Amino acid sequence: MIKNKNILMILPNGPDYVEFCSLFTKDNYTKLVYTEEEGYEFLNNNSDIISVVVLDVRLARESNYKYVDMICSEPQFASIPIIAVSPNPPTEEDMICLNMGISDFITPPCQWPLLSRRIYNAIRAKDSA
Repeated sequence: MIKNKNILMILPNGPDYVEFCSLFTKDNYTKLVYTEEEGYEFLNNNSDIISVVVLDVRLARESNYKYVDMICSEPQFASIPIIAVSPNPPTEEDMICLNMGISDFITPPCQWPLLSRRIYNAIRAKDSA
C-alpha cells in the first residue's frame, strides 16, 4: 500500500523501534534522526520531498511539544502529516498531540498492512485538505 514515499522518522536511538523501522525501509526512502532538533532541521531543508513524519511521543513530551507545535503551525509543513508513535499505550497527556495537529497515534508492534493503511490515509487526508 505505502510504497516509494519519503518518510522522516524522529525516534530515539535504541532497541525499541528496530523492528518497527525495518517495516518502513523495505519499500520507502526513510530518513532516521534521533532528536527533534535534527528532525526539524532536516524537514526545514527537505519539506518538499517528505510525505510523512513519524515522531516518538516521548521526545515530543520532553520538549513540551515545542517541535510538534512548530511543525503543525508552519505553512510550509501544512501538507505533511505527523504520526505520533510510542512503545506504550497513549496517556491522557499524549492526547495533547492530537489537539496540536498530529494525524494519528500508533503503538508498535503493528501489523504492516494496518500500519501502511493508517499512514496512507494520513497522507491522503493531508493531500485533500
